[in-house]
Amino acid sequence: MSGFQLREGERLLINAPYSLWCMTEMKKVPGTLKVTGERVVFEKPEHVYFSFLKGLIKGLGSVVIFEIKRSEITNAEKIEVGKSKRLKIETKFERPKMFESVKTENIIGELSRTIVKPK
Repeated sequence: MSGFQLREGERLLINAPYSLWCMTEMKKVPGTLKVTGERVVFEKPEHVYFSFLKGLIKGLGSVVIFEIKRSEITNAEKIEVGKSKRLKIETKFERPKMFESVKTENIIGELSRTIVKPK
């Protein structure tokens, strides 16, 4: 996969650099969390020290780790895990994804606009 690209007609609504994806309780992956009108994207940034070589060596440029379609999100909430506060995004098909970000409230507010609650 390559770095984040906006699709035709898509707008970037929230850009949260310096976010952490809590892959497991002990392993956190640094990156950027992006919210568009269609999806939530987590991107690992390019390797800072070797960015001038990214054209020669694969894996040094920024890479999209995963994306979630907003239509598949069933819940977005802030939870406390120990002393840290995390963003928890639940979907229809995958296990919940957890993030640490300074823009947690903004992301929850934006995602809650398109989450369809069951009746």
